[in-house]
Amino acid sequence: MIPAALAGAKKLHQLELQNNELSGSLPPELASLHELVQLDLNDNEIEGHIPAAYGQFDHLHRLDLHNNLLEGAIPEELFSSQMDQLTKIDLSNNRLSGHVPLGICRMGHLASLNLEGNEDLLGSIPHCAIERGIHADEENRAHCQEQLRPFCKSLKSREEL
Repeated sequence: MIPAALAGAKKLHQLELQNNELSGSLPPELASLHELVQLDLNDNEIEGHIPAAYGQFDHLHRLDLHNNLLEGAIPEELFSSQMDQLTKIDLSNNRLSGHVPLGICRMGHLASLNLEGNEDLLGSIPHCAIERGIHADEENRAHCQEQLRPFCKSLKSREEL
């Protein structure tokens, strides 16, 4: 279980608890960690929904929740203008469902996106991996935007219906 008391560590920059056999749900209280830059909780047994409150991280660059038991829709709030510093999102291999939020098309700093292995996500699933090396930020961002372009066009068409 991830203790909600971690939210009291207001100056925390990185929270890396991957591969710890953690269970339970994601505490929404973690969203009060406004200095957090990296949240890695991958390869655990975390279940439930991704809290919409996680769209309140002001400085988050990396969100890695892959290989858990998360379910439900991806909250639109994860792709709000407040989250525009995100460079990596990995939500792969969970049980997420519904459509990928349109807000993903506004993520101008995104260099890596992985939503694979979520069998119940609807429509085409965008994917952009770090193809130019981990230190080639500008090239990776440009590549990711190129990969997202057709997906975003299809999403905008769906929104117009």
